[in-house]
Amino acid sequence: MKNSSLVVNLVLAAAVAVLYYLHFKSHSIVEPLVKKKEAKQLTQPKIELKSSTVVFVNSDSLWDNYEFVKDTRKVLEQARKNAEANFNTKYKALETEYNQLRDKAANISQDEGMAKQQELMVKEQKLTEYRDQMNESLGKNELKKNEAVQNNITEYLNKNYNNSSYTYILGYSNGGGILYAKATMDITKEVLEGINNEYKAQKVNKK
Repeated sequence: MKNSSLVVNLVLAAAVAVLYYLHFKSHSIVEPLVKKKEAKQLTQPKIELKSSTVVFVNSDSLWDNYEFVKDTRKVLEQARKNAEANFNTKYKALETEYNQLRDKAANISQDEGMAKQQELMVKEQKLTEYRDQMNESLGKNELKKNEAVQNNITEYLNKNYNNSSYTYILGYSNGGGILYAKATMDITKEVLEGINNEYKAQKVNKK
């Protein structure tokens, strides 16, 4: 009986170690879309065409201050928290079962212990699959939200600048492909003002 209990305890110890790995691994679930930064109050936009046919928008500033991005980030953050909470609930339930079996190991036969251990290993595998599916689902959701943001920006620029004298509106960001952009050709502020006002109006109309 002692030998059988020792075998069960050793297997349980290994299983609990895997559970801890799963628990901490769960915190790699998709992060929010962008870092939190406070935006300034935006006023009514005034479009003043530049003399150049090539202007630029600071992409970093646009994504940090676009209200749709902020709302999207909140949605993704809540989805991530919900997913983590669901995983942690399932993880703790399985951990409790392992601990209960470990406590009873000395009083059950090796066959009983191994059968229960096999049952818990199956649950553990399902928990791993659940975590992976959760990560995949959150990743797809984040990609979809990203595309929606980008589409909104593109549609706004097409609608408001298609008839302007601009040939190109470039996206400038630190570390990006554009090494230099003259400050006088920056239209970020007016684009932000316009796109945020448009988004706020859309939110009001949906209520």
